[in-house]
Amino acid sequence: MMPLVTNKAKGDTFYVESECRTIKGNQYVSSVEVVTHKEAPHQIRAHLALAGCPLIGDPKYNNSSPRPPSQDIRNALNRETTRSCCK
Repeated sequence: MMPLVTNKAKGDTFYVESECRTIKGNQYVSSVEVVTHKEAPHQIRAHLALAGCPLIGDPKYNNSSPRPPSQDIRNALNRETTRSCCK
């Protein structure tokens, strides 16, 4: 679990917890399902990176990806995300 927002002036810290399940994968990449328990889906990127499993092509949290993914990869990831979110 990691802080979502910290307001030091008020002493408030909000936490977000994520559950992650591997659907399929190999030693290089995995398809995962991630569920957050609060309305903070943008934290999925941070949580996966913190766990050592950053998203492919993520410019903010994936420092090991020296170049952006191809358009085909971005399109495939977008289709999968859309399908998962809109069931």
